[in-house]
Amino acid sequence: MEQLVFTQADRAVLASYASMLDGLGAYLGSQYELVLYSLEDTGRSVVKIVNGQYTGRQAGAPISGIAMSILDHIQDDGGYISYTTDGQHGEKLRFIAIAIQGEGRRTIGLLCINAYRNASPRDVMEHYFENPVVLHHIAAEKGGDVEQMIRDAVCAARQQVEKDAAVLPSMRNREIIARLKEQGVFRLKNAVVQVADLLGISKNTVYMHLRNTGAHSRE
Repeated sequence: MEQLVFTQADRAVLASYASMLDGLGAYLGSQYELVLYSLEDTGRSVVKIVNGQYTGRQAGAPISGIAMSILDHIQDDGGYISYTTDGQHGEKLRFIAIAIQGEGRRTIGLLCINAYRNASPRDVMEHYFENPVVLHHIAAEKGGDVEQMIRDAVCAARQQVEKDAAVLPSMRNREIIARLKEQGVFRLKNAVVQVADLLGISKNTVYMHLRNTGAHSRE
């Protein structure tokens, strides 16, 4: 296809989609591959890819054959196309390609999402409801009940760790604190003190585990 000459506005539009992919990937989970294509240079079309382990592609890769084949069907009206197909290894996947419009309503890129069926229903449910990575500090800044958020996070982490046979009983508190760190709990004010009380350990023990995991907290 003919290469497009991008304007500064076109590149800004694509950059805004690139910044969105990480959050969208975190929400959907590892069974989804998300690819952002630029049509400025189809030989180095992949701007960003999340969960690229399915295809082994990286940023800078050329546009895929599937994406190229459906481009003519959607670029004129800025629409999308979705269907079920086979992946490169014969696995079933659900594919959607969404046209990205830039200056002058030209199609300048594609956002493609591939949903793979190799994830079990349990894996999907655990991702959505049992182990969320939550930016608790955002809710706190908007007036949420900080103490209740911390209690809920500790309770959920404790239940997960206690069900994990791979975690030795002597390491459970350390693992709970590591999971709370990943969720951003220790960005909340007084989180160390409250977590220590809820786990029945000293504040210094919490700090020790935080040092071991590289976490930072607010007093």
